[in-house]
Amino acid sequence: MTMSRHFQNTVRVLLATIVVAGMALIAVGAAGRGRWVDVARDLGLAPWQVDRARRALGGWTADALATCVHAVAAADFEVKGGGRDPVYAVERCVLTITGQHARNRT
Repeated sequence: MTMSRHFQNTVRVLLATIVVAGMALIAVGAAGRGRWVDVARDLGLAPWQVDRARRALGGWTADALATCVHAVAAADFEVKGGGRDPVYAVERCVLTITGQHARNRT
């Protein structure tokens, strides 16, 4: 039994959106300076979101994070109609993120 093409496309878009949201939150954690409660207030986020983002930053360098944000943006674009192979775009994005994280683990 195979999934309908529409359902497959929806799953790819949702997956890309989730990855985008996760990387964006980590980037917020990296960019925020000062007390996390103040950063949350300034950005209109719940304090626990900023706290979680800052905890998720462990093991990431600025270069690795930048590489991942770029990969996520490219995958998001490709999945939403800008590329030829959305499945490969998501796969490449996930492999880039896991590779960068593994490379920067201490």
